[in-house]
Amino acid sequence: ERTPELPMLRLGFAEALALLIAVQSAKGVSGLGGPELASAVARLESLFPDEYVVMLRQLAKPVPLSSHYQQRQKMLTLLTKAHIEKRKLRILYETASRNGEISERVVCPYALVPYVRSWQLVAYCEKRRNVLMFKVDRILEAVILDSSYEIPADFDLDQYMGNAWGMMRAGEEAIEEVVLLFDANAGRWVAEEQWHKSQQVEQLADGSVLFRVRIPITPEFMNWVMYYGAKVKVLQPQHLREKIIEEHQRAALRNREE
Repeated sequence: ERTPELPMLRLGFAEALALLIAVQSAKGVSGLGGPELASAVARLESLFPDEYVVMLRQLAKPVPLSSHYQQRQKMLTLLTKAHIEKRKLRILYETASRNGEISERVVCPYALVPYVRSWQLVAYCEKRRNVLMFKVDRILEAVILDSSYEIPADFDLDQYMGNAWGMMRAGEEAIEEVVLLFDANAGRWVAEEQWHKSQQVEQLADGSVLFRVRIPITPEFMNWVMYYGAKVKVLQPQHLREKIIEEHQRAALRNREE
């Protein structure tokens, strides 16, 4: 209610095009959309010459939202409002690690982070007296409270995440050097992406790729390795190789069951 009307903004061709491309890439992270975004895209389209309009409308074509995604969008709007106004939230949260237990918490939002096809809320939890991550889709209800808060001046999101792989923070797991050998096909795709700040990639003479990374080994990283199946071999550490072997054997056994 207190936000004034924003002043006119002049954009260059490359800037406006970059924004439209960003809209296209954001479709992979549902929760972004709605009539406000459609209106903003239409204004951007009007900046371009007529011959670009057909291409741009295809680029920014809206994606139909299910009721689940609409609920996510409403929740993101509410969480963002609380974050901007620095007001606490009372939430009902479903905890996946404890058989879907639902608990009421009061939290102070520190950051909203998109990851793959979901969103994570980084917030101080008064119940646990610690900064935790909450998956937005597991926040069943949220109410903005009158009480305010301040984010500590020394809080840094990168430092909070540490050496985590993806968005799953490690517990007490030690940082280990992991060495993976990808075949030529998988290795080409792996080498093209920045998966972690510590990664080192080396292409070998036969086209295969040696991938090194220093991380705590979490279930999320295990799943990433499992995704590549027979296209990757764990060279070290030995305990990770053994876990991967066990998981593949379980999968093979399950798929043989009638």
